Amino acid sequence: MPYDATLVAGEVVRPMELNDEYYIAPAPGQELDVTSTSGVPPLFTDIQGEQVFAVYQRTDDGVDDNDAVIGTFKGYVTTTSDIMGTTTEAILVTEVLTGNVGTGPGDVPPAGSVYNVIYHFGIFYSSIPSDSGDVVTTEYRTIFGNFKLPFYEWSASSPLVYDSFEVPAAGYGLIPVTTLQPAGVNGLPPMEVQVQGYQQFNVVDSDGNVIGSVDGDVTYQWMPFGIYAEAILVTNVDGEGPPVGSQINFVNSPWKHWGAYYTAVPEGDDDVLAFTIVSPFGNIPIPARYNAIKGFDDVTYYDPFV
Repeated sequence: MPYDATLVAGEVVRPMELNDEYYIAPAPGQELDVTSTSGVPPLFTDIQGEQVFAVYQRTDDGVDDNDAVIGTFKGYVTTTSDIMGTTTEAILVTEVLTGNVGTGPGDVPPAGSVYNVIYHFGIFYSSIPSDSGDVVTTEYRTIFGNFKLPFYEWSASSPLVYDSFEVPAAGYGLIPVTTLQPAGVNGLPPMEVQVQGYQQFNVVDSDGNVIGSVDGDVTYQWMPFGIYAEAILVTNVDGEGPPVGSQINFVNSPWKHWGAYYTAVPEGDDDVLAFTIVSPFGNIPIPARYNAIKGFDDVTYYDPFV
């Protein structure tokens, strides 16, 4: 197993080519603030963190250190590597620091923009929000030139939005009351994208009455064809609602009334598990074997809202 998992941390300094004239790389003097790691070494690894990036314009002298900084922005970044030699880099832009904001290669991308490069396969992807609609680019890059992949022009910067989530087996629903506070990005656009962060929800009963509120670690995942998933890990509860440490997962499909939800709720010495398929013919309970919260009884969860 010759795989070296430490190489993944160096991928963030690799220039992300926008075209022959412009590229994205860490801003001068700025280092990656690592926030987390994941993966299954020695098969694959990913590193997540926050980084200040710059958009550079190449000069004619061929010396990279002399390239001009067009502007800078802050973003969450995830780099990956695996035993097959594939490396990737994904960026979620969170704040523009300097420069002119726009959608062109020489502009600083606005907050909400998503970039991804799959180096081994030569895939470049970008999704940039604009008032006239998201500007999406998917290219297959080869030694013979760059080729557009229009059938993959799906926007990773416009997540599907759901205003409520029902948990029928528990007799309550969750309604978001704040927007997501981003804390990370993952996934491999244009196949799928994940945005991680923190959010607050009201807990409502079956009649729509607010009976409590919860804070949660949240991951949004969406992909082409309208498939959307959301995972919520409860970190604080006020009033009635799922206790701290509960895991609630929802899957919504583009086919009306089809979906699924999963819950794992700590309750004394046991955890209560439930998995349900939602269909036009009614809810179909399925025995849940997997416990997503096993071993986390003594964990103290970080909560930015407290």
